[in-house]
Amino acid sequence: MTIKQLIYFLKIAETGNLTKAAQLLHMSQPPLSYQLKLLEEELDVALFIREAHNMRITDEGAYLEDMANQILALVTKTQKEIKQRSRATSIHINIGTVSSVNHNLLPGIVGTFKKTYPNAIFNIYDGNSFRIMELLNNHVIDMGILREPFNRDLYEFTKITNTPRFPDNETDDFFVVAGRPELFNTLEDETISLKNAAALPLILHRRYDEYFMKQCAREHLQPNIICLNDNITTSIEWALNGVGAAIMPYTSSLLIRDPGVLVKKITPPFYSNLYLIWNTGARFSKPIHEFMALFK
Repeated sequence: MTIKQLIYFLKIAETGNLTKAAQLLHMSQPPLSYQLKLLEEELDVALFIREAHNMRITDEGAYLEDMANQILALVTKTQKEIKQRSRATSIHINIGTVSSVNHNLLPGIVGTFKKTYPNAIFNIYDGNSFRIMELLNNHVIDMGILREPFNRDLYEFTKITNTPRFPDNETDDFFVVAGRPELFNTLEDETISLKNAAALPLILHRRYDEYFMKQCAREHLQPNIICLNDNITTSIEWALNGVGAAIMPYTSSLLIRDPGVLVKKITPPFYSNLYLIWNTGARFSKPIHEFMALFK
């Protein structure tokens, strides 16, 4: 006897007709008749008296109808209580993030997740990409959010795609230059050529140093870098104070709250996309899988 057979049986008892029951169950009549036959053979009783156009329930069938309703009610109650129990239990999620993500992307996803799992507790580890990979390798964190490049052979990962930005609807995280208006020749354009950007006094996160230099080398450019640092907030603060123009991915520039700072997309574009990564073969609970799915 299965739960599915009891559901079928109750629908036949409700309608008194195999054809109507099959229609309500969104199935054809032959498999429904077969399941009823299996149930009667297992119980060794006739549950219905077959008449010309109807199914009249027997005394044994009436007893099973009562018990089946109780069984299904208990199943439903158990399912609800298990779901409530899983959501009431604290869920600990350990995440390593680059700092810009913790200010923009992550809080929104956490807010969405906590609507379903209000008792979720998040342990956040801020750091650069190298630090996040170290924490993953040591199993301190469950997952990390960092920028490419990283060793894709060591981890499983999913790309975090941006909401389309700027007129060309880019979804990859392109690089921009941010600075005070007096640094730029024109204020109207939303883009700036790599050549013109390289001529500005540039502030650059050390994470992007080699990558940015490669982009410039392709154009035979020698960029005017006046500061290398290890924190994107340093780049932003220096740009806010007019020391120079900061090179950074677009999503990092969302940390800039000062309307007096211009943000221009560098052309031709180059990218540093965000990824959610985790150790290969790691096993997670259902709630953590649901949390990770929010990044897609």
